[in-house]
Amino acid sequence: MVLCFQAYADVLIDHANIGVIIPEVRKPYKIIFDDINKGLEDALTKRPKLYYINANTKRSDIHTWMIESQINSVISLGQASIKLMQDIPSQVNVVSGALLTMPAQGKFNQGVALTPNPKDLFYTLKTLKTKIKRVAVVYNPNKYQWLIDLAKSQVSAHGIELLAYQATNIKESVKIHARLLSNDDNESLALWLLQDRSTVDNKVVLPFLLEKTWQKSMVIFSSSLGHVKKGALFCMYPNNRAHGRQLGELLIDNIRDGNSKISRLAPTRDALAAINTRTAEHLGIKLSNSDLKDFDVVFPMPN
Repeated sequence: MVLCFQAYADVLIDHANIGVIIPEVRKPYKIIFDDINKGLEDALTKRPKLYYINANTKRSDIHTWMIESQINSVISLGQASIKLMQDIPSQVNVVSGALLTMPAQGKFNQGVALTPNPKDLFYTLKTLKTKIKRVAVVYNPNKYQWLIDLAKSQVSAHGIELLAYQATNIKESVKIHARLLSNDDNESLALWLLQDRSTVDNKVVLPFLLEKTWQKSMVIFSSSLGHVKKGALFCMYPNNRAHGRQLGELLIDNIRDGNSKISRLAPTRDALAAINTRTAEHLGIKLSNSDLKDFDVVFPMPN
């Protein structure tokens, strides 16, 4: 029976006509989608059919392409792709990727976010700074409730308490962060920054937090590579080709098991890591050459 089911599942995959909807963007952003597509080809048994979209693409264009190409399984990349897929048949298998967070609108069943898995962040944090007992994060519940729920289920395994505060705009975020920074417990408390401009922007919140945490010798880590370049201790960020493989594997699972009706977003796995050695030195964290080999990017970069 198991062999028969496996054979039937393989037939379904062999007969799947897979399409990928990709935003048409210029360099350097184009390389992100090119690498994701390479990962898709790694995972899939056949090369998918690509459809590039731009600001002029209509929902009817997507529908026509799918009919003419007999597409029955779709991988949509980016928020713009999801918005164009509201009118496609419900029996079509759909997974979505190249997202930072849960889509606000459009057809969405399952997908993979570019956001790193919290457990990877917590593991790296405890490896670098064992005294950390609490992690505070300010998040927009409209975007990141799914991630915070996941983090809450993982954090105790690392001996950490998660303090999660909701904010929907910069003003609220600044107030909460200011209150957190008034705490004298610098050794055991760390701040976690999400890649979300509604709570952490580059003009107000990030400079404020980097200055204050530096003064207090307080750990601040992130889900954004740009934050580490500017002074956060470390971050995890997506490996785009691995992200594509994860999407391809998710689509294959959906084809085998039947299209899931449960709306679910997963963090990216096999993430890369970056560290700021200047910040580490300021915090009293000693890093050997062997330690640095665990990181894919090291800031400050040599001139």
